[in-house]
Amino acid sequence: MRLSGDGAALSLALAQRTPLTDSPPPPASPADEPIPGASASQPASAAQTTPVVVGHQPPSPELFHGELDKCAGFLTQLTYFFRQQIHWYPGDGDKISFFVQLLRDRALQWAQAVLRSHPDISYPEFLSKFKSVFDKGSEAAAAAQRLLNLKQGRRRMSDYSVNFWVLAEQTGWGQEALKSTLLNNICDELKGELIMHDLPASLDSLMTLCIKLDDRLQARRDLRGRAFQEPRGLLGPPAGEWRAKPSAAHSGELSEEGEQPMQLGRSRLTPAERQQRMVSGECLYCGRKGHFIATCPSRPKGGARP
Repeated sequence: MRLSGDGAALSLALAQRTPLTDSPPPPASPADEPIPGASASQPASAAQTTPVVVGHQPPSPELFHGELDKCAGFLTQLTYFFRQQIHWYPGDGDKISFFVQLLRDRALQWAQAVLRSHPDISYPEFLSKFKSVFDKGSEAAAAAQRLLNLKQGRRRMSDYSVNFWVLAEQTGWGQEALKSTLLNNICDELKGELIMHDLPASLDSLMTLCIKLDDRLQARRDLRGRAFQEPRGLLGPPAGEWRAKPSAAHSGELSEEGEQPMQLGRSRLTPAERQQRMVSGECLYCGRKGHFIATCPSRPKGGARP
């Protein structure tokens, strides 16, 4: 198929080529056509062939704008679309025409340049050129480098495993190489847990064990976090905050020139004795009830200290 070198004419021509989406019905057999093996007395309707069931029409691949990280997925969708629709896209021109209709932006600009320079290009050549430009990130060497640098860090193992499996398929490495890479890339805390277990023989089992142990580690972190966040009413106030509020009378007494209460025949009250007298309503000076230090009969006149 020879396409025009003009980019605008190319876009217009491709827009007018709408691929068939409905499979045509099978041709009906003539009613009077003899069928081998059918008896003459058999009704004509019974001699009809079984109608062909039309398969499900697959959805078209997503549009491709030239994103390198989406090229591999776009090609995968396109490959399976052509495989299921082989009867409707038999030739190279049919495939290239449908391919170009899915391109946008810089990807379409690239296709216009290629078809302008190579109007008789085959589909395998067109696909090879497309991969050399846009399929850089999915090459085995690039995937291997990304896998070696893919560390778990602070991520959950279940999330990390998805990225690991994608790159593992692209590298084409064997089980032992992938197992060694996985053990090297997980976090140190998870490595410590694995030391206490026998390593499974398969990569699938090893990944399952890593996810299970990582879930346990996360559960421990959650428990420790909740222990530090318990309400103070259940655990009591922190040290240094256990102070009873003094009554109004005691507050007045304590404000008088900073006078320290005394006990007869003894030195200053200890903090525990002071607190106990305030709670019990006892005089901070003599220890008896019925009055406070301001009116204590045993207190020296003029507030002198004994």
